[in-house]
Amino acid sequence: SFKGKALVLDFWGTWCAPCLQDMPYSTKLHDQLENEPIEFVYLCTSSGSNLKTWKSKIADLKVSGTHLFVDASIEAELMELFSFSGFPSYAFINKKGEYKPGKIKRMQYLNEKQLKAMINE
Repeated sequence: SFKGKALVLDFWGTWCAPCLQDMPYSTKLHDQLENEPIEFVYLCTSSGSNLKTWKSKIADLKVSGTHLFVDASIEAELMELFSFSGFPSYAFINKKGEYKPGKIKRMQYLNEKQLKAMINE
């Protein structure tokens, strides 16, 4: 369902203060790029959380995009695949489906112009 779109994968936890601090920046970028071929996918770990808390955090933060509540074991496998060691972690995949390691360190350090250029690499 994301064919032809760039992807920002955001690995986070409901208990992770840096994750929550980055969410407003992610929301701002999502809104600025709503007409671009990009999808923001938020993968929240079930470790230390539950569905009720997860849904509440998304509603409180008013975060747009695709949200998935992921079993901790699956999230761990995905993080290992991308060589991530903690939260928050971000993966960027361009429109061609190419993973671009290290492109996103924190959402607050990224601006609309930079992300737009990354989409079209």
